[in-house]
This record gives sequence, structure tokens and C-alpha cells, in this order.
Amino acid sequence: MTVRGYTIAPGANLSYSNLSGADLSGADLRYANLSGADLRYANLRGANLTDAELSFADISSANLTGADLTNAYLTGADLSNADLSGANLSDTDLRGSDLRRANLSGADLTGTIFTGVNFWDTILTADQLMWITLTGQITASQVEWCKVLKTQEKPMVDYAIAVC
Repeated sequence: MTVRGYTIAPGANLSYSNLSGADLSGADLRYANLSGADLRYANLRGANLTDAELSFADISSANLTGADLTNAYLTGADLSNADLSGANLSDTDLRGSDLRRANLSGADLTGTIFTGVNFWDTILTADQLMWITLTGQITASQVEWCKVLKTQEKPMVDYAIAVC
């Protein structure tokens, strides 16, 4: 598959590529290097990004619904306003990334590293909060509030804080 002259395939080197607004739904990007890539408004619905390198990528306002990001590296990535609902983020490294106003409802967060992440207005279900662990040197200004969706099993919580 080729998009804007870029070969979209497992292991592809797409670092600093401009794929903003591109339709990459269902793409197989396992082990791909997308560090520093511009993926703003991209459609990555159902894409396989297992073991992909996305450090410092701009993925803001992208659709990552149902995407597989298992063991991906997203350190310093901008995921603000991104839809990650139902995505698999297990064992993903999100250190220093921006998740402001991102939708993480139904995402698998098992083993995900969240140190220094901006969670301002991030949408999470109450059940997901037990998976968020922030470690290392964390100041009060780094621990942001999370908006929590109502679940059938738990009462509505307006805001909850991730535990350090």
C-alpha cells in the first residue's frame, strides 16, 4: 500500500513523514518507524501498530479506534483529541505524551507507562483507573485530572486523580 509516495508496510521507515489526514485504516505498521511523523487527523482505525516507534509523533485528533498499539513507543507524542477508544495500549510507553481530551474509553491499558503524561480532560472509564500507575519523579503539576465516564457498575465520578 502506498500513501502520498510512502510505502505503508511492516517495518517501514516513515520517520518525519507527512501523513496528516491520511486514510491508514487497517494498515499493517508493525515495527514501523513513525518517530516525529505528522499523523494529525489521520484515520488509523483498526491499524496494527504493534512494536511501532511513534516517539514525538503528532497524532492529535487522529482516529485510532480499535488500533493495536501493543508494546509501541509513544514517548513525547501528541495524542491530544485523539480517539483511542477500544485500542490495545498494553505495554505501551507513553512517557511525557500529551493525552489532553483524548478518548481512552474501553482501551486496554495493562502495563502501560504513563509517567509525566498530561491527562487533562482525558476520557477513561472508572475500571481503567486501576491500571494507571505513575512512577518516578512526579511533581504535583504533572499529575492532571481525568474525566471519567459513567459505567453501569459504578456511580458517576466527575473527576478522579491517577495515583502516584
